[in-house]
Amino acid sequence: MNKVTTIFGILLISLTSLASGSVEILKDESGKIRHMNQYEAMKSCPSGSRLATAREAAELIQKGGAKGILELNTVAPAGYYQYSQLLTKISGVNSDGQKDEFFNNNAGYKRPNNEFGKNWFWTASIDSNDPVYQVYAYSVSGHSGAILSFNRETRYNAVLCVQTKE
Repeated sequence: MNKVTTIFGILLISLTSLASGSVEILKDESGKIRHMNQYEAMKSCPSGSRLATAREAAELIQKGGAKGILELNTVAPAGYYQYSQLLTKISGVNSDGQKDEFFNNNAGYKRPNNEFGKNWFWTASIDSNDPVYQVYAYSVSGHSGAILSFNRETRYNAVLCVQTKE
């Protein structure tokens, strides 16, 4: 059963926990999932939480059965490249300015039959392949487990907040 919390008139549904904290979908007071561009999403998580990074999104997808994260310059476990069309190199810069690069393989991901499984969600990670303009940021698909880069201003996705540990 999902934990439900209301903070400042914003309803949050707790999905699961990561090492960094619990993960929640941002909703309005009527319970409808909020969709916005990534600039708005960066400012929308309530106090005590923040937008998830691409790595945290990959960890969440891995919890859903995906082969998941492979660090750069490491040897892949047997079968990791079996479905190489699902392999994506993530080259992100997080909101703290730290670069984070890794491979993500969503092969084996099982879409949950809930709101997470029906939406795309913004992350706080900016695509570092666009260092001058910083127009693109990473999003995660709850439907397929894919993590892809989209225009931060023109695309509207749901918001995935991570409660920060104190």
